[in-house]
Amino acid sequence: TLELSNEFFDNKINEFLGNMPSSEFVRFYTVKEAQAIGLEYPDHILKLKFDDFVVGQTLIKEKEIHLSKDKVIMGIRDGNKVKTDNDKVTICHTPSGKPDNKQTITIAVSAWEAHAKHGDHLGACNSTNTQLEVVYGTVKATLYLTSKTLVSKGLLDFKIIDAQTNRVLTQEKFPGEFIWVCHWGYFNGDERALDAKQKKAIKGKQLPPPAPQDLFLEFTRPIYDQLTAKVKDFYRNY
Repeated sequence: TLELSNEFFDNKINEFLGNMPSSEFVRFYTVKEAQAIGLEYPDHILKLKFDDFVVGQTLIKEKEIHLSKDKVIMGIRDGNKVKTDNDKVTICHTPSGKPDNKQTITIAVSAWEAHAKHGDHLGACNSTNTQLEVVYGTVKATLYLTSKTLVSKGLLDFKIIDAQTNRVLTQEKFPGEFIWVCHWGYFNGDERALDAKQKKAIKGKQLPPPAPQDLFLEFTRPIYDQLTAKVKDFYRNY
């Protein structure tokens, strides 16, 4: 697979050199093209070699986070009974944009927090006395998060050599890197202890990583950009 990737990278470089706008005095040949026309004495030789590269170096991190959140609505006390979840309570509801149009309605206890934020209050609208009282408590949860990171990177050594004297006219090393990350997790306990970001994290799934060929191509993209810019600049005045 990596051989196919390397071939694709080489082909991209050769395509760029073949199409690069230049003066009538500059023309690039691949090794095969030079051999085919019997070109024995080129002026310059462009040498490209990876000093080092790694594809799909894997790092897995696991976190265990203990969470606690205070002042969470646990229920609503109605006389001697504490109502929770889908138990019904009576509230005075003010429709949005209509402060003078208050209505007595019945809602589930689980919906009370949202109504309280809009200024509604417990009990009927025409009553000043109520036995209804919000009960607060602390909720806890343990969050387990896993992140899988695949690092692909390399360093390309690039030289332009005078073919007659073997002198290095210019040399530069071009780095490239591509990082693929996947997050997933789960929790034990009360979900209300999690914040929005943590709730999103537990919905993530472990995904299959990209193929090695795709990782190779991704980390060579910035190398290609640096290389082509260097070649254009070097031969600009030829």
